Amino acid sequence: MTMTKTLTALTAGFLLASGAAQAQLTLIYARSGGGLAQVMQAVFDDPFTAETGIAMNALATSGRAAVIRAMMAAGLPTWDVVELNPVY
Repeated sequence: MTMTKTLTALTAGFLLASGAAQAQLTLIYARSGGGLAQVMQAVFDDPFTAETGIAMNALATSGRAAVIRAMMAAGLPTWDVVELNPVY
């Protein structure tokens, strides 16, 4: 099984188990922007959406770890998926 299919299966399984797939058909994904974002969309987002029907709303952001801490402290998380380590 390829890495993309493995990640798709794991993410879809988690969403279905949590009930999020039925309630929300778009995942908000905070990540890097630029050229890396284009690659991530082609390699992960598009295949995931094609297989599951769940759209990815990618947000180019910075300082994600601090923002996550603030969201969780406030009890108002708005991101479903976050890229914390850049891919080189």
